[in-house]
Amino acid sequence: MGFSEWSIGKKIAIIAIIIVIIGVIAFAAVSLLGLTDPTSVSISQGDYKVKIETTGNWASYITTDSKYSQDNGTGDKTIDLGTVNSLSSITVNQMGSGNMKVSILDSSGNVVTERTTSIDYGSIYLLLKV
Repeated sequence: MGFSEWSIGKKIAIIAIIIVIIGVIAFAAVSLLGLTDPTSVSISQGDYKVKIETTGNWASYITTDSKYSQDNGTGDKTIDLGTVNSLSSITVNQMGSGNMKVSILDSSGNVVTERTTSIDYGSIYLLLKV
């Protein structure tokens, strides 16, 4: 009995199972590679800093309350966001290989959230929302 002889219900069931398996594999791959959706973090209004920790080169693109800034460098750096009143969008791109960690610090120096990547030319994106 060939596939063309199967009932519509069996065909739909097989196709649904295949779609679920592909979805599970894709989700696992994305999770393992760190390619997650943009990370939104709820914060209180206040002063914040971005701490970049890496041995390699990086580039940052930051918009805080409609004010844009861009920076790049090699190795560790802490960037002052100033007072975040509504939103801050932070993207840090690793410009080569190695590990990179990006932390958001509050005015007391406490870590609000942090993300890491070990993917060559990986990116970390954070959205801070008051």
